[in-house]
Amino acid sequence: MAIATVTITGKVVRPDGAGVSGGNISVKLSQNATVADGAVEQVIGGTFDVVIAIDGSVNFVIVPNSGTGSITPAGTTYTAVFEDPGREGFTKVWDISAAPASQDIGDL
Repeated sequence: MAIATVTITGKVVRPDGAGVSGGNISVKLSQNATVADGAVEQVIGGTFDVVIAIDGSVNFVIVPNSGTGSITPAGTTYTAVFEDPGREGFTKVWDISAAPASQDIGDL
């Protein structure tokens, strides 16, 4: 049994509605957690970076932290720090549901 993942796609938009052109998202899970891969438990955590394309689009895979097949313990969150070149960055807290298997970043 493979680890459940969710594909995040779409265009990054600032809280004020303006599009983001390039930059980076630094994503960190609130605490180390485990996820079942068959009979094996794997530890996940730490920080990973996502590149925002010049047209604002992203495409990356993340392990869900809520719903069936998600990480444990329950109650974890992802903190996403957006670095927007030439503008002040911003932060969002994500709860990534196991379904649907593909989600638009604008809906997070």
